[in-house]
Amino acid sequence: MKSLLARVLAVVCLVGVFLIPAQAAQADASTRITVDSWASVSLRKPLESTWVKYEPTYESPDALVGRTNGPFDVQRSFFQVKVPDLRGKNILKSTFYLATNLGPDCGTPIELWRTSAIGPKTSWLRQPRWLEKVTTSSPAAPCPLDFLLPWDVTPQIKDAVARGDEYITLGFKSADERTAGLRRIKTAHISGSGSPGIGTQYNTAPDPPSGLAQAGICGAAPVDRYVRTTTPALWATITDPDLRGGADRDLVSARFEWADESGVKIGEHVTRENSSGYVHCMTVPGGGLADGGTYKWRVRAENPWSYDDPRGAPVTGTDVSDWSEWRTFTVDTTAPAPPTITSSDFPANQTGGRVGLPGTFTFTQGDSTDVVSYEYELPPTPGRPSRGTLPVDDDGKATLTYIPVNTFSVRLTVMSVDRAGNKSRPVLYTFRPGPNNPPTVSSTTYPPGAAGGGVGVPGEFTFSANGVAEAATFRYVVRGETKETPVGADGTATVTITPAATGVTTLTVYSVTAAGNTLATTTYNFTVNG
Repeated sequence: MKSLLARVLAVVCLVGVFLIPAQAAQADASTRITVDSWASVSLRKPLESTWVKYEPTYESPDALVGRTNGPFDVQRSFFQVKVPDLRGKNILKSTFYLATNLGPDCGTPIELWRTSAIGPKTSWLRQPRWLEKVTTSSPAAPCPLDFLLPWDVTPQIKDAVARGDEYITLGFKSADERTAGLRRIKTAHISGSGSPGIGTQYNTAPDPPSGLAQAGICGAAPVDRYVRTTTPALWATITDPDLRGGADRDLVSARFEWADESGVKIGEHVTRENSSGYVHCMTVPGGGLADGGTYKWRVRAENPWSYDDPRGAPVTGTDVSDWSEWRTFTVDTTAPAPPTITSSDFPANQTGGRVGLPGTFTFTQGDSTDVVSYEYELPPTPGRPSRGTLPVDDDGKATLTYIPVNTFSVRLTVMSVDRAGNKSRPVLYTFRPGPNNPPTVSSTTYPPGAAGGGVGVPGEFTFSANGVAEAATFRYVVRGETKETPVGADGTATVTITPAATGVTTLTVYSVTAAGNTLATTTYNFTVNG
């Protein structure tokens, strides 16, 4: 009897592995490992091995499991599958998928075992070792109709991955080899079923959060340390390595924790799930933070998953990343004291300085010690900004240089800005620039208010700075043409103008500083004889 039993048929196949990220991950991806080889041996030929390269076709022979009495035979089948590289993954569920074929008698249950490896020399007399019983099929399993049989091999795949095994070998035999009953297992490829092969649902813990930042509100410019609200916004970018692209996206959330400076937890918040790469932002609820307090916070990524166990019951869980490093912030909601404004060039509420000449203002932080800058606003001036920000120096001061363009009253508004971005109430400083003496113009050929010269007759015009020592250039305009001439050491300059038309002609002269600022203007009208 033992010699007869030794002639069991064993069909040996190297089949594919199907990797399926867990349902909640929603990553549209699967991986199939290339099929390798299969072999068959018969009870009636106990030394024979028919190991060949496996080719996934739709006409491969069936693998037989069980006993027949006519002729008498006991048959076993082995399947060798490459272990998926899931190191570092959370293996949730692994299923060995096999499809049955039509058969005459399959009422006897069959057992699934983990065995040792198989190869080209596998035969009945050289069967692999039966190492671990996995499960036994139900006697009520469909028979003889075609049916897809799933076998749960989750513990075996987990162990194989942990050991670093390259292959896992699974063997089938009848639960009672003394009783006739034969199962026909398809080794041919079954489209859309994953048979024969192992489908594995897994999840990868999300990546550690990146891009941590804090500010007064979500979307604002990040701040390094100080926030000017007791309800600051905290955010981070959350990613998951299971993302494969396409229409389905891996869903992850962020768990934020915040604590006082000593580490005592104050609160936490979990954001709504979103796609990988999304910036998750939350606002700390009111009531937990106080002005002047220093706090810290951290965040981790969370990726929920779910699958159905072998009984069809849902199983859920969550994989999480490591916590980020703690980040610290200090709440400062107190506005700084208003600044002090002083100027010896432009005294407050007086006429001082002169048009076109620079003067300075000094801003001082007053009673505050955390002012970092001053914001100021002046009347709009063509070509010059009317608003600006000046950083403080080591003494908490800042200096503003201003060049007036006319003698109108000027309103300067200044606010102190502290390290958290709080602004003081505005301080108004009013002053009026003084005028400069306008330049003078004289000409013998073309006297003012009288006729002289003629068309094509050149005439000399003498310009005088009229005592304005800062004048470096005279800019003059005749009939739309603008020219310049330098101011001489004596404060004058002479130019020659040759009229091209009769009648009244207007000459406009500007005294200009070396920096190009206009000091004063005069108009000289003369008449050209016809």
